[in-house]
Parts: sequence; C-alpha cells; structure tokens
Amino acid sequence: MTSLKSKILSSLKEGNEVSAKQFAARFKTSATTVGARVSELRRDGYAIYNNKHTDCLLYTSPSP
Repeated sequence: MTSLKSKILSSLKEGNEVSAKQFAARFKTSATTVGARVSELRRDGYAIYNNKHTDCLLYTSPSP
C-alpha cells in the first residue's frame, strides 16, 4: 500500500498543480491531513511551495 506522502510526492513530481482540497478529495482524507504530509515532505528536504495565485502546491526541485 502506498502512503499518502508517496502519492502526493509522485503527483507533484509529475508536474501536477493540485490544491490540498483536491488531494483530500482524491485520496479521501482531509485538507489538514494533506497539509501535514506536505509539511513532512518539506522537512524531508523536498521543495514544495504554495502557488498563491492558483491555490495549488508546486514541487520545484529534484528529490534529496
């Protein structure tokens, strides 16, 4: 079974711009949980940013 962190990272690495709400709906969880997993990914060294103009998450650097 793939973890939520892995699913989020995989989607962002593919170049998808997805909001926390969209991830939450796709993976049947809450936007708060998605935010927590994104925070963990950032602590792991992944550069994930919020695009304030589109309210989407962006992955902008190679994996650590």
